[in-house]
Amino acid sequence: MVPVGKKRNSICLPVNPASRERRTLTKLGTCVLECFCESVIPHSSTLNLGVAMLLLSDKRLLLIVTGMLVQIGAFSGPTDAQETTQCFSLEFFYDSSVDDSAELRSALSEFAEERTGLILHFRDLNQDEQLKLRIDDISRHFGMQEIKLPAIYGLKYVVDGLQTREQLERRLDEVLTMTAYVRNGCPHCRDAKAFLGMYAVRYPALEIVFKEVITSQENQQEMQSVVRRYRQQAVSLPVLHYCNSLTVGFDREETTGKRVLQTLDYWSRACTPKKKTDP
Repeated sequence: MVPVGKKRNSICLPVNPASRERRTLTKLGTCVLECFCESVIPHSSTLNLGVAMLLLSDKRLLLIVTGMLVQIGAFSGPTDAQETTQCFSLEFFYDSSVDDSAELRSALSEFAEERTGLILHFRDLNQDEQLKLRIDDISRHFGMQEIKLPAIYGLKYVVDGLQTREQLERRLDEVLTMTAYVRNGCPHCRDAKAFLGMYAVRYPALEIVFKEVITSQENQQEMQSVVRRYRQQAVSLPVLHYCNSLTVGFDREETTGKRVLQTLDYWSRACTPKKKTDP
C-alpha cells in the first residue's frame, strides 16, 4: 500500500505551499532525472546526461519512470502553479438553532489547515432558508430520507450524523482518498501509476493509495466488495475508487486519464493564495 502525493518526504523539488510553480515537461524531466539518479543509479555525469536525453525525448518513458519513483517513495511529482492547483470544496451544514457545532467546525478548520488543498463553506440553515432547499435536493439525489445534521457534502459524498472530532477526521480521510487496485506486471496498471504520479500534486488534499490485489487476498476481497457496492463487474485492472465512483481499466492519458481529471476537477476549483476557508 503506497501513498502518493505526500510532499514532506520528497527529495526532489520540495513543495512550498505559498508558491507552487507549474513545471513544463522539460522541468519535470529534470526533476525526475535528479530523483532517478539519486535513488536508483549511482551518480555519474555521463550516465546522467544519457538518462536525461532519454527522459526528455520520450514522454511515455518519462511517465513510466515517474510512476516507478512514486512507487518507491523517492518522488512525489512536480509542483503546479498556484492558480492551477485544485482545492476540493467541502460544505459543512448545521443548524445553530439546535446546535452550533462549534467543536466540529473548529475540528474541520484544523483538519483543512493541516491537510491543505481544501476550501470550506460553513452553512447555517438557521440563517438561510435556501439552504434547507439545498439539503433537500442533496438528500433526494442520493435517495436519502433525510440528512442528519451536522453533515459534510463534497466529492460526491454525504457524511452526516457527525458527533465527534475522531469520527469527522476518519470519515474525511476516506472521502479524500483515491484507492487504485492494481496488479504487478499489468501494463495498464503501470500506465495508471505513472499518470497518477504525474498529477497527484495537482490535488494536494487527495491521497492516492495503490493496493496490489494478486499478492494480497485482503486487497482482492476489498476490491470485490467495492465493485459489488457500485453494481459493476471489474473485467480489467486497474480499478480506481474515488469521488464515490469507480473507473475500471486504464486506456491512456488522453482518454481514461482525461475522464479522471474531469471528475476531480468537477468537485474542486482552482486554489487561491491564503484562502482555506469561505464564510
